[in-house]
Amino acid sequence: MTCAGLAGLAVTSSASAAGGGRVALRWSVPEGCPDASRVTGEVDRLLGDQSPRPTLPLEVAVTVTSDVPGEFKVHLETQGEGGPRVREIKGASCTAVADVTALLIALILDPAAVARAAPAPSPSPTVAPAPAPPAPPPPAPVVSEPAVPRPVPTAPPVPEAEPARAVRPSFRLQAWTLADAGSLPGISVAFGGKAALVIEAFRFELGAGAWLDRSATLAERPSVGGDVGLVAGSAGACWSFLRRGPFELGPCLAFELGRLHADGFGATSQGSGSALWSALQGGGLFTWSPVARVAALARLDAAVPFARPTFVIDGLGAVYRSGEVVGRATLGVEVRLP
Repeated sequence: MTCAGLAGLAVTSSASAAGGGRVALRWSVPEGCPDASRVTGEVDRLLGDQSPRPTLPLEVAVTVTSDVPGEFKVHLETQGEGGPRVREIKGASCTAVADVTALLIALILDPAAVARAAPAPSPSPTVAPAPAPPAPPPPAPVVSEPAVPRPVPTAPPVPEAEPARAVRPSFRLQAWTLADAGSLPGISVAFGGKAALVIEAFRFELGAGAWLDRSATLAERPSVGGDVGLVAGSAGACWSFLRRGPFELGPCLAFELGRLHADGFGATSQGSGSALWSALQGGGLFTWSPVARVAALARLDAAVPFARPTFVIDGLGAVYRSGEVVGRATLGVEVRLP
């Protein structure tokens, strides 16, 4: 709506075509960590050439953070038919967690191929020449013993991925501006903010905004009229049914409550007045997060007032009445708190 820590500025790399088409990897890590090609290369080594390649690459988003020296945390999210699945691991170095990440991805794609894979090559130790063997002792009497079967070597056990942790809610703050047709005379502009609680694909929002005053005049006396304004708060919820990488899209529904006010001008007795504003609002929300923890948002809504207040100048007639249906277009920015 920052992959931060003691490691410094975060660097994000993407390797959607790496891994021979097996993995579409979004790799966000601190400076000094291995790049995405190391992870996808290790996945290829673990799976080998005999493992079948998927029709579509596995979508994987990985974020590595280091808030404590010597401790790296990995947040790994995969996309599948059943929806996103999250795994989290820890390690003492960024290289170690990168290798474990590659192992987890390979296990998701083909556990049997990982069990057959040879261990990663390591430098061979230097062996000193053995001393000359001593003279053999005289042959001992041969004793016949029953043959003992030797144990047959088995493949090393495949480590199990750490189960996904319980879902944790996140909090987001918004600042927005909108264009409104129908709440006030003509096209009006409003500014405001919201706070949101996000749990998986659902978000629950509380917000408030203020509309800039707009003028309305009597048709037969253009010099007489009133300045009309609106202040309102809202409570609502959204469901992000489509979540693909940095994009989210879904419907929203909200209840709006506020005060519509007007100040007359041009008449002998100008006066002022206010009325309750309440409306049911529905629409759609689209967000795009180009960097971690910050997102741009766009929203289209229609609101239906429960009542349509009318402002009247005594003895002259009605100045303004709100519309039956109100249209709104909103743009804003969202900060996603840890």
